[in-house]
Amino acid sequence: MPTAAENIFQVGFRAAVQHAGSSYLFKTASFVGVHGTLRPDDPRLQGASGHLYALHVLTSELPSPAPQKGSTLTRLADATTHRVADRVDHPHGVTELILTDR
Repeated sequence: MPTAAENIFQVGFRAAVQHAGSSYLFKTASFVGVHGTLRPDDPRLQGASGHLYALHVLTSELPSPAPQKGSTLTRLADATTHRVADRVDHPHGVTELILTDR
């Protein structure tokens, strides 16, 4: 059962998704997350080329099977394709997918 803090976080995260969410396609399933561009010197992807993004999704709303490192996602708004470079499942119920456009 989620704690009060986890419930509050998820309510706030759902508001962020409504305000700034983007839809993504993984295989045949779509889901919504909030993404942002990472700084070129972000230590999570040292030596990576291309643009780097962090996509945050409620873990419970990921398709099954869920995207893993190496998976390909398509952002539906502009049909851009991204590769999952890393995946972190946070204990508060949010999964962070580190994406690259190469």
